[in-house]
Amino acid sequence: ALAIALQPDGKILLAGQTLNGVNTDFAVVRYNSNGTLDASFDADGIITTPIGTGSEFARSVALSPNGKIVVTGQTFNGTNNDIAVARYNPNGSLDTSFNNTGIATFAVGAATDTAYAVQVQRDDKIVVAGYYFNGANNDALVFRLSENGTLDPTFGTGGIVTTAVG
Repeated sequence: ALAIALQPDGKILLAGQTLNGVNTDFAVVRYNSNGTLDASFDADGIITTPIGTGSEFARSVALSPNGKIVVTGQTFNGTNNDIAVARYNPNGSLDTSFNNTGIATFAVGAATDTAYAVQVQRDDKIVVAGYYFNGANNDALVFRLSENGTLDPTFGTGGIVTTAVG
């Protein structure tokens, strides 16, 4: 587990990755406030999600005001890493109102991109932060998604802001 979020009802969410036998997938675990696995979350308290055919790493988790769970990180696209975002319903199922599948991936640069932080605004827009490789070095990256999982064109340039820091 690399990230934790506390729900208003006292339940605890962890996000990270798990080995599926070949590579790694997103993993989300939900505990009741007493530390037991929450059986109302994907029947056993644990959900694993393959994003693509390579390895995925979940690095951040956040709750939306409507109770949905957003997990961000990276997925290997066969050449390098892209940013991966998954949104789950409160019961642990993928939210298909988010990019039609519950999963969205984003290649910002021509090489490795990854997300390390996520927050959900009161209007359910999702703000993701991380970095991307600009061809010479890494730049800071922040982008905002609409509730349906598409880049929010009212934010930055086409939903994305990049910044060279140092």
